Amino acid sequence: MTRPQYHNHPDGWTAVLTPHFIETWRKRTEGRTSLSMMEWVSKVGRKFDQIGDDVPSGGEILNSAFGGPVVAFGYFNRRFNKRRGRWELEMIDVAPPNRFNTKGRSSHGNSHEDTVFMEVNE
Repeated sequence: MTRPQYHNHPDGWTAVLTPHFIETWRKRTEGRTSLSMMEWVSKVGRKFDQIGDDVPSGGEILNSAFGGPVVAFGYFNRRFNKRRGRWELEMIDVAPPNRFNTKGRSSHGNSHEDTVFMEVNE
């Protein structure tokens, strides 16, 4: 199985791209957006301080950096990793554009039905 990718941000938090997020990003956005995965993660990261702790959140993935139709929804979670002693922005999943909430629970036990929508394309 693929391992997560870690990207340290200058503001002191770390983006964690789970293998599932990477795989579903490729599957659901390939040929549909000019945004790279890291460009979108950076957009989410600009809202880091507005994301609730351990609250699953999601935002639109548009077909380009300049707007356009929604091609998918990306899901993320901000949490403090006690073992590593750092704040993390965990990138969780990418879902089709016809539904905002995924089914099931996050790795932290939070219901995906409680996912908070965030505007990340400003």
